[in-house]
This record gives sequence, C-alpha cells and structure tokens, in this order.
Amino acid sequence: MKFALDFLDAVPDDHPDAGRADAAVERLRALVGPDGSLPVPGGTDGERLHLLDVAPRPRGRSRALFTADQVAADLDRLEAGQRDDGGWTFDWLAWSPGQSAEWRGLVTLRALRVLAAHDRLG
Repeated sequence: MKFALDFLDAVPDDHPDAGRADAAVERLRALVGPDGSLPVPGGTDGERLHLLDVAPRPRGRSRALFTADQVAADLDRLEAGQRDDGGWTFDWLAWSPGQSAEWRGLVTLRALRVLAAHDRLG
C-alpha cells in the first residue's frame, strides 16, 4: 500500500494520467482503517503502518483517503512518540543493537521531516 501510494503521489496533477491516479487512490480506500492505519501482515505483534507512514506529504494525492481529524490525530501521535533523548523509535523487530541505532536515526529524521512539512516544529 505504501509503495502504491508513493507511486500515485508522484503523478503530476497536469499529467494525462492524473485522473487514473486519483481513481486508483480511491480504490485503495477500503484497505484503510478508521484511524487511518493499516496492519502489517507478518509484522511484529501490533505493528501497523500509520497514516503518516503511507501519506506523509500534506498535499499528496493520497491524502484524499484521510480526514483532517485523522491527519491531526496522527500528527499528535507522531509528536508524542519523541523519546527523552530527542529521537523517535520504531515498532518493528530489531535484530541487533547496531540495527536499532541505525533505524532510530532514520526514523528520527523522517519524523522531523514530516513534522516540518506540517508546520509542527517549534
């Protein structure tokens, strides 16, 4: 789902296939849960893709799948996930301490980028 939405978001609005991209996004609506998240089949217990994981850009075509309230709630969730050390963590299985350090850094950069795009950084 994430990669499909990334692909569809990349179609420019003035492209001849923009209407097809909009229709494809709409067909994915049935896969989205009421809170805007998606379970990860085969993932860790309770692992989910959140709204901002699949539609991080404020003006992306994929945002049509979500309400303003869902977006605000997920931005609040993302902000609340910041740890005392200033970083964010992930909810998938970490196989080694080195992997945890690498992924935490990437997840932190992504969180900051998403929050900045939504004017949520102080």
